[in-house]
Amino acid sequence: MGCFCFEEQKLLTKEEVDIQLLFFIDKDILDDPSCRGINFDVVLSCIFFKA
Repeated sequence: MGCFCFEEQKLLTKEEVDIQLLFFIDKDILDDPSCRGINFDVVLSCIFFKA
């Protein structure tokens, strides 16, 4: 499995591609006293640039 962000991939107009992503939040955050009572949302954004 390679990282799609370091390998050039050319897409044609209106071409679609499925890109695999692994996102991990350590479960120990639940036991961290400084994180108690915090509600949060995770927002992920990807930007594609012309090469």
